Amino acid sequence: MRDQGKTIVITSHYLEEIQSVADRLMILQKGRFIFQGSFAQLQERYQQTQISFKTTLPLADFDRLDQVIDATYVGGRIVLSSRDSDATVRALVPKLAYISNLVIMKESLEELFITLSKREKANEATQARI
Repeated sequence: MRDQGKTIVITSHYLEEIQSVADRLMILQKGRFIFQGSFAQLQERYQQTQISFKTTLPLADFDRLDQVIDATYVGGRIVLSSRDSDATVRALVPKLAYISNLVIMKESLEELFITLSKREKANEATQARI
């Protein structure tokens, strides 16, 4: 249909399905579009990657790695939130002898939607105080 110049508008709360079929996204919050573009553009602008692993090293060894936003200890695993997973993984290389069960997960459309919505709410609260 795209080749014929046609557009289909789908509204849904099932973001996993939207992620698999949509070429372009428009996210509406309180009657205003807070994002317009492709899923790749949304990821590029807002995505954080979760990198988790088991290790015998202390959490403090990881919280200042390149591009790490947050480092926490959850259920026996260290979980890093990273702006750039490639840079963070490169920074982990010297510690690989002490790391096992490494898992890298990118956020889904639903998780990105929640992140974006929280940012917009925080922006609104800031604007209300000004």
